[in-house]
Amino acid sequence: MSDVFVVPEAIGFDSLTQVRAQGEAFVETQEDTAVIDLAGLRECNSAAVALLMSWFRFAGAHGKTIVYTHPAADLANLIRVSGLEEILPISSDEHD
Repeated sequence: MSDVFVVPEAIGFDSLTQVRAQGEAFVETQEDTAVIDLAGLRECNSAAVALLMSWFRFAGAHGKTIVYTHPAADLANLIRVSGLEEILPISSDEHD
């Protein structure tokens, strides 16, 4: 069992369902907190933000917390303009 789920380089509307299922399966294997590493995500759009919200809700529904680490600037900007920076648990710790 891995301690961190690493998001693929690109998330689009065509890959959303598959990546969502992989992330949900990872969340289910975690005891309390699921850590999702966004460092590799280089190509994203609003589908990526929707995916992060989906995992956030999924974790909560299963009594777990989720933490997103290392978002690229483009993704952080999408989260900010979507008004979700206070909702999504993005870690600001540089050495996660």
